Amino acid sequence: MATIRPIVVPFAAVIINIVLLSIGNAAGFFDGVTASSTGEPVTNIAIAFATLFAVAALYLLGTLMNRFPGGVRGRRLFLFISGVVLVLSFGTPLTGLDDSTSEAIIILQLAHIVTVAGGVIAARPTEPFEDATSPSVG
Repeated sequence: MATIRPIVVPFAAVIINIVLLSIGNAAGFFDGVTASSTGEPVTNIAIAFATLFAVAALYLLGTLMNRFPGGVRGRRLFLFISGVVLVLSFGTPLTGLDDSTSEAIIILQLAHIVTVAGGVIAARPTEPFEDATSPSVG
């Protein structure tokens, strides 16, 4: 599973986010809600592209940082950066939607959590780190 994780996880995140948006649309939470930047309604295609782009960016960042010498520090820094990205991304549904409902904002916040979690899971190293301070075995 480790070798296909970077391929499967982004598409799983897209599917989960599309299901979240579909549930919100079915419940009427997104009626009349438009993106401030485009004036267009929030669509499954927009959610899919945004999710794939964000997961891919986090995956690339995480993969690069996992390659640093002393990988545990790189991993911790990546998790910190991912947390900051998640917190900052919470502002988008609050400020980037016109005529939004609180339910629509909550669904998009959940989609952001799924997206960042997907990037973190996809970038998880497949081998345990060797810490320079731990004794080597063998």
